Amino acid sequence: MGQAKQVLIANLKSVVSNYLDAGVCKFLFAWSIRNKQDLETLKSVTPFPLKVVGLTAPLEVIKERLSKDVTTGRHEDLDNTERWLLEGLDSSIFNAEIANNRPILEVANEILTLLDWNNERRT
Repeated sequence: MGQAKQVLIANLKSVVSNYLDAGVCKFLFAWSIRNKQDLETLKSVTPFPLKVVGLTAPLEVIKERLSKDVTTGRHEDLDNTERWLLEGLDSSIFNAEIANNRPILEVANEILTLLDWNNERRT
């Protein structure tokens, strides 16, 4: 694991701990996980069970979304996405997969329903 990822994981562990201490009992992470090793890394900093929802979208949709933010980081995101799709993702790590080619509010509400958090849905 690279130094940048080590720092990210250490920070996430601290954030999770602080929120747990403050009484927060539900967490939702927007995180890129493509294999069991990535999942185990995330599990190592979370003292609670995880449900992993895979968001799927055609490459054309991903390209269109990322092209709206023309930073170097977005170009790297697109390169990584294309590489991951070519190499294949380990979909066995997902508890569910949701199509992410719709408006974000629809996708978010479907995730909340899937997690049985729909009583806290935001519109």
